[in-house]
Amino acid sequence: MGIFQAISEFFESIFNRNSPEVQKRLQIRKMENEIRAFQPALFKNGNLLPNFAEAIRILYINTKPLLEVFSTTIGSSNGQRARRFESQLVLTGFTNEEQKIIASLSYEERKNDLDNPNMTTSQIFDRQHKKFDKIMTELGTSAFKNIDLTLNSLAQLNDLCRFNFVTILQVFDPNYISADLKYTPSYKDTPIERLSGTLEELYFQINGLKFTNAMANAVCALEQLRSNGSALQETKDSLIKNIKEIAYVINHILTPEKLKKLICYCRQDNSYTPKSAVYKESARQNFEKMM
Repeated sequence: MGIFQAISEFFESIFNRNSPEVQKRLQIRKMENEIRAFQPALFKNGNLLPNFAEAIRILYINTKPLLEVFSTTIGSSNGQRARRFESQLVLTGFTNEEQKIIASLSYEERKNDLDNPNMTTSQIFDRQHKKFDKIMTELGTSAFKNIDLTLNSLAQLNDLCRFNFVTILQVFDPNYISADLKYTPSYKDTPIERLSGTLEELYFQINGLKFTNAMANAVCALEQLRSNGSALQETKDSLIKNIKEIAYVINHILTPEKLKKLICYCRQDNSYTPKSAVYKESARQNFEKMM
């Protein structure tokens, strides 16, 4: 900003500060100063900086291995397959004894029960009904409500892994090669207006995303399930590292709060609130219906 413009805005702020136009300019100037103070630096002189692009690259690299897990499990395009893996995750919340009860309630096991010569049919059905009630009661506990929260976070992470990060990277570096994860990018400052819509899409996907040990354990459980129990510990450790890298970027660099400030600056409106994804699916209730 030139010195004469600075002097002009200074006197306007003193003698004409009640003017709506002056108030708006002051708010925009305040937003710009706040954005310029981000650490690491993400914005300067109307441009998003290479640090922004590098944070996006970290997200891209670390979401790819997770996407491989999700696309063949809970994120599968085959709805029946996705639901089966979801049910298996819910099943891990039960004790070994409770899992045996659930197995005993399968059609084949219930049919075999009828061959018991020491019990009447009515007694057999009554015993099965009590087993079923025990499982339904357990599904209503706080532990299983927390499983719902974890699986919703997992669904949100799955959607983030499908985000088109490459398009952003190619704005900063038109020669970016997505297939070569070892490619060294050459980023250039990019006018923030070029990515105004993309910023809102990214905010939509990451706002409210919580990273917990339960989420990491669920990802490892999915890897174990999809490999029929043969997943190597080093593979699971690598997936946990991917999650930690993503969490660091979202919790410290491209936070929802920072993205919101950038979006508001693009819109020249400090009061604007971008939309966020909402996840209210209940894996617990889906499991209950299946039972």
